[in-house]
Amino acid sequence: MKYLLDTPLLGELMRAHSDDWLARWMDAFYEDEICLSALTIGEITKSIESEPDILRKAELYRWLNEELLIRFHGRIIPLDMEIIMEWGRVSAECEAKGKPISALDGLVAATVRARELVLITYNREIYSEAGIEVSDPWQG
Repeated sequence: MKYLLDTPLLGELMRAHSDDWLARWMDAFYEDEICLSALTIGEITKSIESEPDILRKAELYRWLNEELLIRFHGRIIPLDMEIIMEWGRVSAECEAKGKPISALDGLVAATVRARELVLITYNREIYSEAGIEVSDPWQG
């Protein structure tokens, strides 16, 4: 089984000092079972770019380039035509059920469906109508 780590949960793991139980929960997985979406890299880059402190921004880019990208090398899933088409289906299905999903969250759900993954997130409600399997550390 392979898993896709949602961006907000990755943020929580980065602050794992305050949530040691979350880091222990993640330790139950083999490293090579966990993937990231290219969208996560974009979201992190956007967050870094909003950092007003130049030194902190440089530190965050160092972490991104020298730690995260290396750690997940070969396990960052790019957007491709299959995922984009699956996004169209996810979006249409969610709208038909009266639970529209944002483009970004829809692309995450489409990635999970297209690659037959399990999404690790604490935002279970966002994906409730997307037809994907979700694992939520806060709900066991």
